[in-house]
Amino acid sequence: GESGGEFVREVEGVGRLLLSSRNPTGYQGVYAPKARAGTAKPFVAMLTASGVQRHIGWFRTAVEAAACYTRVRHALDARSQKASRSQPSARQMPPAAPPAAS
Repeated sequence: GESGGEFVREVEGVGRLLLSSRNPTGYQGVYAPKARAGTAKPFVAMLTASGVQRHIGWFRTAVEAAACYTRVRHALDARSQKASRSQPSARQMPPAAPPAAS
């Protein structure tokens, strides 16, 4: 991580950051492309949702990128949960009307 193996785990106003033991940055959705090393904003946040990879933005630190990724991920998760609650389940749907006699 940015401080010798210790990762920021929580950010005020965002909550718990999404950590990743498989990602060298230590955070889900945060990458540090070698081509951007030494630039003002070397970290990128990217999110895959519904099979589509979305670029969130470039950031000065991995923590800033992780905070933004976490906010976007929580917003998408909340939207998805709200949409699934508004869809009636098969048990809530009224029975289908029998076919009309011809």
